[in-house]
Parts: sequence; structure tokens; C-alpha cells
Amino acid sequence: MKTGNINRSRKRGADSPNPIRQPRPVLARTSLPHDPVCGARAIVSALGIDYAHRLIQTLTNYLQHQKAGDP
Repeated sequence: MKTGNINRSRKRGADSPNPIRQPRPVLARTSLPHDPVCGARAIVSALGIDYAHRLIQTLTNYLQHQKAGDP
């Protein structure tokens, strides 16, 4: 009986019929709730009230100075 390959795993390449499975990349979690009230609560809960106040000021300033065709 041949015992040379006991406890040795077979290495599989990308072109093998049974390739080694690679984990999928982690997707960025960028979606906030679509309801503005729930979105505001999520921001305050995750980042704090000071950040939320600065975000409001920055968004207000940005939206006031945005031109009609700008994204």
C-alpha cells in the first residue's frame, strides 16, 4: 500500500476543475434609510450630535451654493 501522500492535501490551481474558493470582497455599507427622519437618527446614533450639527451646516452651505446643473 502506498502511504506517501497520506495527510497531504492536493493543491488546486485556477484552471483546475475544482479551484480553491476565494472569499468574496466585502461590499461597502453606504445605504442609509430612505426616510429622512430615520437617516438623521442613524447619523446621530452612529456619529454623534456634534458631527450631525456640522453636517447640517455643511450640507446647507453646499446646497445654497450649488448651481442648477451640478451633481
